[in-house]
Amino acid sequence: MRPSPRCPFVSDFVLASLGPARRMLRFRTAQRIFAVGDHSDSMFFINNGAVKLTVGSPEGKEAVTAILYGKQFFGEEALVGRRFPRSTNAVALTNVQVTPIERGDLLRLLFTNKELFCSFVSTLVGLITHLNEELAGSLLYNSEQRLVRALLSIAQLKEGKEFQLLPPISQQDLASMIGTSRQHVNALMQRFKKLGLADYSRGLRSHGPIRLQKQKSITLDI
Repeated sequence: MRPSPRCPFVSDFVLASLGPARRMLRFRTAQRIFAVGDHSDSMFFINNGAVKLTVGSPEGKEAVTAILYGKQFFGEEALVGRRFPRSTNAVALTNVQVTPIERGDLLRLLFTNKELFCSFVSTLVGLITHLNEELAGSLLYNSEQRLVRALLSIAQLKEGKEFQLLPPISQQDLASMIGTSRQHVNALMQRFKKLGLADYSRGLRSHGPIRLQKQKSITLDI
């Protein structure tokens, strides 16, 4: 699982173009921002905090499809049409502040700014590629490998950064991301801790990708 390609550059560019008049919304931890089936009239850009995207089944099962933070965006189905239904639930993982961008305002920015348009299209294509990789990963990798990929994706680790503090995501959310039980995730996380690949002393932290690559024979190939 690679880091999500929801590029902060696009968010910064859009927010700067809106100027000081842009409005902000605040949501408390676990508060729903929108639900599957809601009409999509706007996209959202994260100013601070973290958001999780989920889908559910009629039987009550839930899958976490993304963990977003750090000036990322979500709700891009609004570009399809004002009344196009939402395909995911968006829930505040922490106290979060977001900027909603109405569909019409965003389209005007895209149509009048070539650089922004090209960057945004590139980002959306990257998202499609990312989703295809996620699907392939769910079919090809075992649960331990999927958990490693999920942790790297959430952390969005950067070159040369050995440890990265993750958002306060629960083991149940991690289980919902990789399609296994919370108990199995707990056992895997204990194993990662013993191997020095995760740390709980000051919140959940994960080693960077270079360190994980060095440990490949231990963590990714068993």
